[in-house]
Amino acid sequence: MHFFSHAPQPVQKEVEAFWYLNLSPEQQAAHDKFLAHLTDTKQLLVGHDDRYTLLRFLKARQWDVNKVKSPP
Repeated sequence: MHFFSHAPQPVQKEVEAFWYLNLSPEQQAAHDKFLAHLTDTKQLLVGHDDRYTLLRFLKARQWDVNKVKSPP
């Protein structure tokens, strides 16, 4: 079994590689809602407040803002 393969890796299309620049309207709305929630509840941490980090967090939860929100 080879752990380090020298086989060529598939090349991602530009849209796939830069997914965070090409959000659907639903994804953008989820980001805006999540950002507003974090700002309103003062949970937005310095260093974790960049757009890419928040989008990765939402993407891992299938863009469902209800999965993201912590209980009151």
